Amino acid sequence: MLIPLYIDPATTSYIVQVVAGLVITLSVAAGVLASRVQMSAVTLRARVEALFARIRRSSSSSVDSTSESEAAAAVDGTYLETDYIEPGVDDCPIERPGVVTDRPKRTNTTDATGASASPPGYRLRQRAIMAAPVAVGIPFTLMVFGMVDLAIHNNAMLPFLLSEVLNTIVIASAVVCVALFVALLLLRDLAFDVFLSLGVGGLIAVYVQGNFLNTGLGLLTGDRVDWDAMRSDMIVNVALWGAIVLAPLLLRVLAKKVWVKVCVFVPLLLIGMQAVALVVSATSTSMPTDHPHTSILSTKGLYEVSPSKNVIVIVLDRLDDDFIQEVLGDDPQFFDGHFNDFTRFTNNMGVYSRTWPAVVNMLTGETYEFDRPGRAWTSDAWQHGKFLADIEDAGWSTYMFGEQGYIYWDASDLAGKVANVAPTDNRELDQTIAFRQLLKLSLFRHAPLVAKPRLHMATSAFEAAVNVEPEDGVTKYRSADHPMHAQLMNAGLSLERSNKSRFTYIHLDGTHEPFTWGPHMEQIDESQGNQLWQTRAAFNIVFDYLESLKHLGTYDDATIIVTGDHGWSHDEDLTEPVTVGLFVKPAGTSSSGHRMATNNAPTTPANLRATVISAVGLDNMALGYGPTYFQAKLNMNSVRIFNQRSGYWGGTIPETLIYEVRGDAKYWQNWRLLERVPNVYDEYS
Repeated sequence: MLIPLYIDPATTSYIVQVVAGLVITLSVAAGVLASRVQMSAVTLRARVEALFARIRRSSSSSVDSTSESEAAAAVDGTYLETDYIEPGVDDCPIERPGVVTDRPKRTNTTDATGASASPPGYRLRQRAIMAAPVAVGIPFTLMVFGMVDLAIHNNAMLPFLLSEVLNTIVIASAVVCVALFVALLLLRDLAFDVFLSLGVGGLIAVYVQGNFLNTGLGLLTGDRVDWDAMRSDMIVNVALWGAIVLAPLLLRVLAKKVWVKVCVFVPLLLIGMQAVALVVSATSTSMPTDHPHTSILSTKGLYEVSPSKNVIVIVLDRLDDDFIQEVLGDDPQFFDGHFNDFTRFTNNMGVYSRTWPAVVNMLTGETYEFDRPGRAWTSDAWQHGKFLADIEDAGWSTYMFGEQGYIYWDASDLAGKVANVAPTDNRELDQTIAFRQLLKLSLFRHAPLVAKPRLHMATSAFEAAVNVEPEDGVTKYRSADHPMHAQLMNAGLSLERSNKSRFTYIHLDGTHEPFTWGPHMEQIDESQGNQLWQTRAAFNIVFDYLESLKHLGTYDDATIIVTGDHGWSHDEDLTEPVTVGLFVKPAGTSSSGHRMATNNAPTTPANLRATVISAVGLDNMALGYGPTYFQAKLNMNSVRIFNQRSGYWGGTIPETLIYEVRGDAKYWQNWRLLERVPNVYDEYS
C-alpha cells in the first residue's frame, strides 16, 4: 500500500491553459479581423475602380449597352465571390473579388437560422479537415497531455521515469488518433455530423472535467472513498456532461455554419492550450534524470532477532488511539495475556499528519517546514541525524524495514548505519503495466464522477511496474502484513548468527486502509472490511511476533515499542484531536500475570528516541535526547506542536497548519491553531 507519498489525480496546470487559450483565441480573432479588413479593402477598391470606369463610360458617347451592364454588375457585387466553399456544396465556382462571372453563385437551401434544410454530403477533403482536429484532440487530451502532465507533476511518487514510458505514450496516442480519424472518414452525411458532434462535445466535457470539476477528490492514499455520499454530485455532474456533449449536436441543427467552425476551432484551441501548459510544466518542473533509487532496504534479517539484546519498534501505520478505544469497546479483554508487560500511553502525539515526513522525524529528530525540496531534506536528515550513529557507537546493529518514500529516497543515505541496505543493479520496468496505470490515472481524472469508482486506484498500484531486486537474492521490503502473518504462523522468527545486540524498526500497513482483514484473520476484499477488523488484525500480527520472541527466549530482555507514525489523517483543517496509539515494554520484564498499565504523561516521538538510546545503554539525558517514555512527567502545562497537512486537493495551494497542544491532547479545547504556512515545496518536488 505504501509507496512514495501519494499521487494527486487532480493536479494540473489549468491556469497556464486558460492564459494560453486567451492568447490563442485573441490571436485567431486578430487574424480573422485582419483578413476581413484586407478583404473589405480589396472589395472597396474594386468597387471604386468600377465606379470610376462607369463614370468614364457614361461620359463617352461610344459606350455600348454590354459594357454598361457589366459595370453595373460589378458595382452591385452581384457576381463577386471569395475563395470560401460552402460546406456541403460541390462544384462551387471559385471567383475572386473584382472578377465578374456569368454564372450565378450556388448556395445551400437554408432556413432562417442558417441550418441546412436538406444537407448534401461533404467531400472527402472537407470531412478530413473537419475530422482531424477532434481525432487528434481526444488522444492528445487523455493520453499525451493527460498522462505526461500527471507524470510530471507526480514524478516524485512514481517508481519510474517519464522518459522510460514517453515513447509508448506517443506511439499509442498516434495509433488511437489514426483509428479515430479513419473511423470518422468512413462516415457520411448525417452519421458523420452526429458522431463528429458527439466527439467534439465529449472532448470538451473531458477537458472541463479534468481541469475544473475534480475539486475534493484528494490524494490517492489507498483510503476508501465514500462514493455513496457523492450521489447528488454525480447526478449534477452527469447532467452537466450531457449538456456539454449534446451542445455541438444542437448547434449543428440551429446554425450549421457556426457548427462547422466550432468543430474545427475548439479542438485545435484545446490542443494548443494543453500543449503550451505541457511545455511550461516540463520546463519549470525539476525532473529526475536517474532511476528513483540506487539502493533499497531489503528483507534481509526481517524474521531474525539477536540472541543477545533486542530493541524492537513496530509501527502500525495510522494507529490512532481512537482505533484502540474501538477495539476495547468491542472486547475489553482484547490485550489481556498479550500486553500484560506493556504500558499503554494514552496522551501520545505525533509531529506530522502523514507517514512522510513523520517517520524520518521520528528516527532522526530533524524537522521539515516544506521550505526546501523534500528529497534533499530526507537525505540530509539521515546523513546529519545522530540517532542511528549513536546506536552504532553503542555497539549495536540496526535493521530498518520500511518503504522507499516514507523512510528513505535512496537507501545509500543509510549505508554504514543500517545492515539491510542493498544495491539495486537489477532493475526491470514493465512498460505495459506502467502505461496501463498511467492511462487509468488519466481516465480517473477526466472521467465523470459516476465512472470514477471503477477507475479509483491507490498510489501503490504503480509499484507493480518495477521489479527491483538486490544482488544477494533477497527482496525489496514492502509493507505486506498478510505475508508477515503467514511467515509468523508457519515458521516464526529465528536467531541470527551474530551475538551483536540489535535495534529493529518494522513498518507495517497496520490500521491503514485498504481494509483487507476479516474478523477471523482471513483476507477479504477491501469493500467488505472495516476499521475494527483491520485494527484487531494488525495487533494479532504483533501478538504472533511476541509469541515467537517468547519461544526463542529473547522476549524478557527485549525493549519493545508498538506505536503509530501518525493518527487518523485527512488533508484538511482539524475539527477534533488526533492522538497516536502507544504501548511500551521495557527490558527486564516478563509475563507475570498482571494487567497492562496505563500512563497519561504527554509524550511525542522525541521520547521514543530517548527510550531507544537509553535501552542500548547510553545516557539519553547527557546526549540531549530528553526523557524516556517512563521519565516523562505528568505535566498538564507541557506544550507540544503538531503539523497538519491541509489543502491537498486539486487546484488548491497546500499548506501546513501548525497547532499548539497544551496539556492532555485528547481534549479539543487544548488545541490551538497558531498559524497557516503555505508550503513552498510540495512533498518531494
